[in-house]
Amino acid sequence: MKVKFLLAFVLSLAFCSSVFSNVYTVTKVNGNTWGTGDPGSLIRAISDADGNPGRDTIRFAVPSNEVNYTGWSINVTKNNIFFDGISTLNSQSVKLNFTLSVSAKKIDFYGVRFHKTAGHALILTGGNNSVDSCFFTNTGNGKNSLWINGGEGSEVTNSVFTGSPVQGHAISVENGGKHTIDNCTTTGIKDVAIIVRGTGDNVISNCSTSAGKHNGIGLIAPNNIVENCVSFDNDWAGIVCDNWNGGCNGNIVRNNQVYGNNKDLGALNPEQGAIASNGPGTEIYGNVVYNNGGHGILINKGNNQPCDNQIVRDNIVGTNSNGDELGNGWNGIFVWEANNVTVQGNTVVNNGYGDSHNGATDLQTDPSFMPESISGIRFQEVTSGTIHQNYVGTDVSKTEAGNAFDGITLHTNVTGVTVTENISCYNGFKAHTKYGDQGGGGLAIRSGSGNNVVISSNFIGVHEDLTDGGNKDYGISAEGATNLLIGGNTSADGNVIGYTKNVRDASTNHHGCGIWLVLGATTNSEVYNNEIIDNGGPGVLIDQDAKNNIVGASGKGNTLLRNEYGIMVTSSGAIENTLRYNSFSCNTSGGISLQNGGNEEYGGADIPKTITVNKEATGDFITG
Repeated sequence: MKVKFLLAFVLSLAFCSSVFSNVYTVTKVNGNTWGTGDPGSLIRAISDADGNPGRDTIRFAVPSNEVNYTGWSINVTKNNIFFDGISTLNSQSVKLNFTLSVSAKKIDFYGVRFHKTAGHALILTGGNNSVDSCFFTNTGNGKNSLWINGGEGSEVTNSVFTGSPVQGHAISVENGGKHTIDNCTTTGIKDVAIIVRGTGDNVISNCSTSAGKHNGIGLIAPNNIVENCVSFDNDWAGIVCDNWNGGCNGNIVRNNQVYGNNKDLGALNPEQGAIASNGPGTEIYGNVVYNNGGHGILINKGNNQPCDNQIVRDNIVGTNSNGDELGNGWNGIFVWEANNVTVQGNTVVNNGYGDSHNGATDLQTDPSFMPESISGIRFQEVTSGTIHQNYVGTDVSKTEAGNAFDGITLHTNVTGVTVTENISCYNGFKAHTKYGDQGGGGLAIRSGSGNNVVISSNFIGVHEDLTDGGNKDYGISAEGATNLLIGGNTSADGNVIGYTKNVRDASTNHHGCGIWLVLGATTNSEVYNNEIIDNGGPGVLIDQDAKNNIVGASGKGNTLLRNEYGIMVTSSGAIENTLRYNSFSCNTSGGISLQNGGNEEYGGADIPKTITVNKEATGDFITG
């Protein structure tokens, strides 16, 4: 009895499949009149499928491989239809020359060629639809090739989008979310090629966006993922998370290749980075970013919206996957007015080369860009953050690939930032000559930065095996920095700073120092437990009115080996600097030199300055 029942059930399924799964074939180019259309027309096929409750298939056997319609759009309102766009006559893709609007669900397109003049080509407002192996062109000013304007869970895969001078987006997700865009290619799109608004939670993967007049991929919604994509040769950015109006948070940008973008640097700030984000909680990791005209990666505030708590890690910025040293025009990684950003584990090399970083006129008076605009990593106007375990100007193989000016720059009131365990080598040799022949260095703190800034456990101008990776003019430069800590309370906190290449020469503004404390605003900074070796100039240079700084303390002295001088204090305003418990050896011109009124309190104009040498069993310590 059970066997008979099972057999009857199977036969009933076969019967239902035969009744409810129909194939409707389109044979006419035209005939899409009002109502149900002519027999053989696409409108008639859609109408017939609408009257059938099962899943249906619409196929095409049109000799010209084209279907036309003179109205605004043909609408699909019945769920569960498969559009097979490969002609049964010649196996070619069939072209639809009108707008197709889908409010239904589970509508699947395969192999269709969508084209629309002065309008959107395909509109999806229902959910769980799919577009696979289709082709899109349209010429509507501000119109989209594919407009997803509602629903959830639609998929766009293996499709090609070709732009025109008056087109909008290739793919625009306007409303809804949880959509997938995979393995699609866009070329020459006028507006942002793939743009995502709506409720978010979309995935864009394995896509290529190139040669567009705007950004390659733009996110204006939360919790999206952009992964394994290639975005190149776009006039503006490659990938952007745009929080200008709020709501663009928690996005992930990972494992993409982004190169040759930012050809038009007149764009607004968010578009001046090849990967750019002003959305809070963005994670940018595993990307390869090179040969872009602007910044490699830009994190900055837009329209006073929050942009904090972002992570930039494990990216290669300035070279491609083959190791070709191509750089980016401006900073490798630039964090501006974004707090609690972590920059960790990146390789940042060769940035700041080419004409792009010099401004449109390439004149020294051009106010657009400064020498600090071409660092490997730059933090500006932030109150917290971490720069940790990055290779800057080199890589794990000790490649000589310095950034044009500074390896790392903290600029304009940066506070509360920790710079630890980085390797910064070979920087400062290729800045434009308008910035001076002296070049840059490993790490610079400028313009009121320093409060609660800690610089510890870094190798600057020195590789981990203590071999030469020298920067050009200084290892660390503190220019107008207050309350800065270089090193720390234990030997593990100390930095190794060495092999700076310039020879000190005041007439040419060359310094060649390991640590440079300079300008009257550089006060109350502390330098402990550092190993400062083999620099062309002084190990520590205190210069131009820097005052009230401490170099060394009991149990926290610095080791100064094989420099020009161990410590030099020069200029009459450089006073009340405390130098103690430091160890000196083989410095070619001496241990401590007080010149031109430096630390004048240790001697007047007619009184020779004095240096006290305390000889102890543990070695020679010099205080003065």
